[in-house]
Amino acid sequence: MAERFPVWYIVVGCVLILGSWACINYKYIYSLYHYIYSVKPDITSQFEITGKHAHVIQSQPKKVESLIDDAMKSEITKIMPIALDEKDKPRVQQIFEPFKDNLILSWGVHPVILPLQFGIITAPGISKRQGAIEIAKAINVPLENILGVGDSESDWQFMEQCGFVAVMGNAKVSFKQLAIAAKNDKCFIAPTVDENGIIDVFKHFELI
Repeated sequence: MAERFPVWYIVVGCVLILGSWACINYKYIYSLYHYIYSVKPDITSQFEITGKHAHVIQSQPKKVESLIDDAMKSEITKIMPIALDEKDKPRVQQIFEPFKDNLILSWGVHPVILPLQFGIITAPGISKRQGAIEIAKAINVPLENILGVGDSESDWQFMEQCGFVAVMGNAKVSFKQLAIAAKNDKCFIAPTVDENGIIDVFKHFELI
């Protein structure tokens, strides 16, 4: 039973949704936020999941003795409970149930480390979609002139608002089909993240 204990990550600071820019300037972006986590020594699955997640964020998260103590001193952007697979999601949702009136739980995946399922807990009204809207307002650029890039179906909530979209090659086929059907010639399917596909995105849309 201990092996089924959820792994929790807390993202601290300012998370920018401009993933395409973040891929190239990752060291700068990473200085704006970091992941913190804690583990129980007898739960080996936590170490395995942390190793896989480190591959996605391209850095080791910060290990702390107590998530609660460290979180009290930090500006929390989101909390990420990780389910082992689709069947494990109800367990995380049950843990979240007492807080559903004050927080929002949504789900996303990183295609390269399936079957892990990433829960995303935020305050009400906080989402990638709202982030895209706020950024468009802040820089005074219409959403129809913005390029949205993603590799997970959870990214569609903000990409749908953008005039141009690109889907990374490591995304699910269903997500690629969704983007193509919705955006037609304003959609580009790029090579995978590990193949530096974001460079192809920039070239395709003549940004470089």
